[in-house]
Amino acid sequence: FLLGAAGTGKSAIAHTIGKRFQNLRRLGSFFCFNRSYQNERHPMSLIRTTVRNLADWDPSLRKAFSKIIHNDGSLVNSDDLEFCWTNLILAAADEVSIIGPVVIVIDAFDESGDDPRRDILLSFLTARAQDLPPNFRVLVTARPEQDIVEALRHPGVRFVDLKDVKDEALSDVALYIRTRFERVKQKFNLDADFEFLAEQADGLFQWAFTVCKWILDETMLGLKEMLDKLRHQSNMTSSSGYNGLDSLYS
Repeated sequence: FLLGAAGTGKSAIAHTIGKRFQNLRRLGSFFCFNRSYQNERHPMSLIRTTVRNLADWDPSLRKAFSKIIHNDGSLVNSDDLEFCWTNLILAAADEVSIIGPVVIVIDAFDESGDDPRRDILLSFLTARAQDLPPNFRVLVTARPEQDIVEALRHPGVRFVDLKDVKDEALSDVALYIRTRFERVKQKFNLDADFEFLAEQADGLFQWAFTVCKWILDETMLGLKEMLDKLRHQSNMTSSSGYNGLDSLYS
């Protein structure tokens, strides 16, 4: 599990890892929850997508799924998450022998909403993760919501909280900002301006992305005026209790 607040780069990491293992032909499945599409992206749709992705990825798994569904047609339209997880994914995985890692990435688990099946799925990914074959590896990204944090107490579950590695993000964000402004760097007092932006980002990639896009896309004001506007806003909001993304969006 990779935990972090909004804007810390969880999804960027998930997609980078997904792309890397896709290139290695070891990515079994990738699924992203989205709170704006909870009717379509719910825990049961994760199960169906995972089955489809695994079948597309490996012919032996495709054959195993086909055999299982042929023997029990009720699996096709079932909305029973536990039944499908056990009798489709686990059953097929146990039936075939795959050499090497099978990587499954689940992004933004916290955006699965209040679907009652969320607790069941979370238990499969934590308390019952050992039911999967040992070469299966699952990466889950999420905000540190209470039920998710509590589920991580189970042995065998590894997790990283991005707030605990914030110092690494600070230098990465600074490099990101410098790279984004490469084409207009002659208009900047490099050290002072980049240092100010990186300091204001405070390790939040979403803050850095939003500000860089705002400044580079803005045509009505010059770069100096934009930075002066940011500095003024920073001084105003720091005294009113806002910080990070709250301050930026204000």
